[in-house]
Amino acid sequence: MKKKLTILLAIAMMSTMMTACGGNDTTDDTDTTTTTTTASEETTEEETTEEETEAEAEETTAQVLVLPEGTVAEEGDAYLAYGDSQWWLQYGGNDMEPLSYGAVVAHIDGDGTYTVSLDASNADAVEMNGLDVINGCSFCAIVIQNGEELFPDQATSITIDSIKLDDVEVEFTKNYCNYEDGNLRTNIFNSYVTEAPTEDVWTADGDLTDISAQIVPASTFDSFSKIEVTFTISSSSTDNGDADSDSADADSDSVEDSATDEESDVE
Repeated sequence: MKKKLTILLAIAMMSTMMTACGGNDTTDDTDTTTTTTTASEETTEEETTEEETEAEAEETTAQVLVLPEGTVAEEGDAYLAYGDSQWWLQYGGNDMEPLSYGAVVAHIDGDGTYTVSLDASNADAVEMNGLDVINGCSFCAIVIQNGEELFPDQATSITIDSIKLDDVEVEFTKNYCNYEDGNLRTNIFNSYVTEAPTEDVWTADGDLTDISAQIVPASTFDSFSKIEVTFTISSSSTDNGDADSDSADADSDSVEDSATDEESDVE
């Protein structure tokens, strides 16, 4: 009897052990399934992140392509050079400068009247700069790009006709011309020149009396959005002088011929 009980207990223990082993196998399978699912989810998240990054990059590229273009002053172009009190809003003929957006230049193709302007309230300028008002002035001048080579020997002059700020005309005194960095220039307001020079400068009428590098007071530029300047280009020519000389020579020859004829008649 005891022997039978012993055999039955042994069979019961073996059954329990086999059941336990079977449970462990099931647990391992579950863990494997869970691990596989997690890895798959991580891969999907990585792919989604990459797609989002590429989409953002494409959107950024599209935005760069539609940026407004500034105005470039080419050779022979007149432009209004400007720098505000902090040299933040400025323009010097370069299309990457804050006031290049909406800037109007004029190509000089001979004597005549031209107009140049800057407009901080221009839509493109506001978009790029975030403000529509110019405060103060460090420097303002009309500049003709490469003007020293194109208009040499101080033979071409710039005469200011009118200055308008926000469409209102302002009073000004007499300007003069000079060459600077290879360009032909006339100052409207130059905070760095307090006394008018007396050498290597000229005016259309040849009179340097009362000329100034600050033809308007600094307070004129306290706060405004648009500035427009109209000016006249005039060239002194030696043709008239040569013609006058030729005419004088011709008159002299004519007088001499007449005198010779009279002498011949007397004889």
